[in-house]
Amino acid sequence: MKSMNCQDNPNQILTVPETSNLQKLHSDDLLSYTQKLAASERKIYAAVIEALEEIERRKLYLAKGYSSLFLFCTEVLKYSAGAAQRRIESMRLIKNFPRAQKTEVKSKLQKGSLSLSHLSQVSKALRSLPPQSCHEKMQLLSRVENTTQRDCPQTLDLGVVMKVQMREGKERASQCGYDATREAQRRSRQSRWTFSDTPMKRLRSF
Repeated sequence: MKSMNCQDNPNQILTVPETSNLQKLHSDDLLSYTQKLAASERKIYAAVIEALEEIERRKLYLAKGYSSLFLFCTEVLKYSAGAAQRRIESMRLIKNFPRAQKTEVKSKLQKGSLSLSHLSQVSKALRSLPPQSCHEKMQLLSRVENTTQRDCPQTLDLGVVMKVQMREGKERASQCGYDATREAQRRSRQSRWTFSDTPMKRLRSF
């Protein structure tokens, strides 16, 4: 028998039965057990990304004789090329996020609403976009949240993303312009006041 931590309670031990014992489990128990395994696996994703970020910061892969973090992941950690790339791209996407946003993304990874594939595809999409702020990157992640692997690329289509951002930019500019116009009108009314104006006359100017 093997043991591993359960996501719901890090101190709770999840007992891993031998293959032969799995055949004896009731169907409901097998499904519940598998769901707990998947939850534990998602928790590991977030932990691995965090560890890779620190390894890259210290450049430990160079100390081990590897020219890149990718080679370190494939040669030492034994990830496939695709798995290594997804983890590295996910890590680099969020490593400069403020702590609150980084914690939010990791929490969604653990819950399953975001996956390494989501983060990796957003990272790739950003290469074709103008420089994005953290807020804009979080918006992209929100767009792909809970999408399937098939729908995610369509959600991140460059044309669609640019149209959405242009529309949001125009809305913000319109709001700013409206506020600026009101402020200009207010200042214009104030500039018409003179020291001889009575309070009642000033009030009527509004």
